[in-house]
Amino acid sequence: FLKLSDVEVLKILNESELVRVPKISYQCSMKFLINELTNYEKKTQRLENAIVKNLGGLYIIGTERNDSRRIDNQLRGRCARQGDPGTSRFFLSIEDKLIRLFGDAKLENVLKSQLLDDLPLESKLVTKILDSAQKRIEERNYEQRKNLFDYDDVLNKQRNVVYYERRKILESESVRAKILAYGEQVISEIIDELRQKKFRINQIIFRLENLLGTDLLLNLETKLNILNDNFNPEELQIYLFQEFWLSYEAKVMELEIQHLGLIRELERTLILIYMDREWKEHLQKMSLLRDAVGWRRYGQRNPLFEYKEEAYALFKCRGLVTRHLVIYELLRSSIL
Repeated sequence: FLKLSDVEVLKILNESELVRVPKISYQCSMKFLINELTNYEKKTQRLENAIVKNLGGLYIIGTERNDSRRIDNQLRGRCARQGDPGTSRFFLSIEDKLIRLFGDAKLENVLKSQLLDDLPLESKLVTKILDSAQKRIEERNYEQRKNLFDYDDVLNKQRNVVYYERRKILESESVRAKILAYGEQVISEIIDELRQKKFRINQIIFRLENLLGTDLLLNLETKLNILNDNFNPEELQIYLFQEFWLSYEAKVMELEIQHLGLIRELERTLILIYMDREWKEHLQKMSLLRDAVGWRRYGQRNPLFEYKEEAYALFKCRGLVTRHLVIYELLRSSIL
């Protein structure tokens, strides 16, 4: 039985587990062999334990002090568990990371003053200095984990907003109100850019015509005197709302005539497609931002504060692009 391979032993053990009451000679022999093997292994283990105890127990050798005191204590605990004998000893070097980065001059002086390298260093001062260095490392690591949680919390809040919007779209019977809100919000954003004089009026009209798919310049020139700098932005906004409503209703009638209920499914699908696509791109941008924002610390700026500000700006941009793409694709959709 001891000459069997590991695979063969495992196969026999699995078969033995399935047999509760042996009935044939093969099953009886298998049970007998397994019991004999178990007794043999227990006897060997007891003998090995007695030999180890007579030799003084388990001897733990640490080649350095770890960053965490908890790990060192666990190593010490391994050598004398449940009253068994054991010993632990740690070897240190001045070039160890713990001493090099977080030690002080007192510790180096104590280590360098030892005349004989083979003598153990038994000093409460060294132990106290090392414990203090480990405590500083633990505090630093805690701050890093806390900062990591703060960064994750920013993205988690954005994720909750996106998932909430997506769930509402999936559960709603119609997204008509969402489409109308998207269109009005897109127009309001373009008018705000016009108020802030980020673009000239001809550029704004081109963007609106491209969005709505209609020729607006002639109507705007005759009704609102749009080429004059004294036009009223509020009147332009109301007029554009009306144009969008007319374009939207015309598209609804066009698609509903060809296939009843098609427009509702198309609206929902477009919103979900572009929402998911822009969210994936947003996650990539956030990952790049998180990698780059740490360098702001060298400019005496708070990386977390900078991350939150730019993350909010990216999130707003994600929503803006999603709205523009949905309205653009919807007003240009057709059945081939």
